[in-house]
Amino acid sequence: EILSEEENYAMLSRLTDHFEDHQQHGRHLSEDEEGTRRAAKGTVGLRMRVTRFDARAKLSQNKSPEVRENITARFAETNSALAEEMRRVGGETP
Repeated sequence: EILSEEENYAMLSRLTDHFEDHQQHGRHLSEDEEGTRRAAKGTVGLRMRVTRFDARAKLSQNKSPEVRENITARFAETNSALAEEMRRVGGETP
């Protein structure tokens, strides 16, 4: 579904507020509403209903054993659970 001009601007404003609120010098569309409304006319907002979600684990399975070991060794320092899962999926032993 294509959003109306007003719905699109409201969504852009909410997204901008969400991501900019946590930035030190974050900006908001309301700071220059006239200018941001002009810029927003060049965008199209869409509303899509998700009917299926297909997730895949991307754990460097397509890399060489040496590269996988380097990756898992680094993760072992900061995220041991992920390193263990990468080894399990890759058929490696810790």
